[in-house]
Amino acid sequence: GLVALEALALGVPVVASRVGGLPDIVVDGVTGILVEPARPDALAGALVRLLGDPALRREMGSAAKLDVQRFSLDAYSGRLSEIYWELAADSRPDSTSRIPSADP
Repeated sequence: GLVALEALALGVPVVASRVGGLPDIVVDGVTGILVEPARPDALAGALVRLLGDPALRREMGSAAKLDVQRFSLDAYSGRLSEIYWELAADSRPDSTSRIPSADP
């Protein structure tokens, strides 16, 4: 997965099998091409398609540079912060609940 992320960050479209985390990283038809596992014919076809179409490579490469930003530290820390704030908001007592007082 790391090699795919590095390639995408450099604007290189990725051809990969649909295994592990690769389908989460490569957006099929947008930032690269995903093929079924154990299909060397499909892998070769995808490579030939990209090698033969410079415009498609440029288009996917440009999309890859933009899309890979969703894996950046800023994106992750921002999303993590959102999750914490959502959890904190969900854990507050609602305005209709009554907190018992310490006085009898």
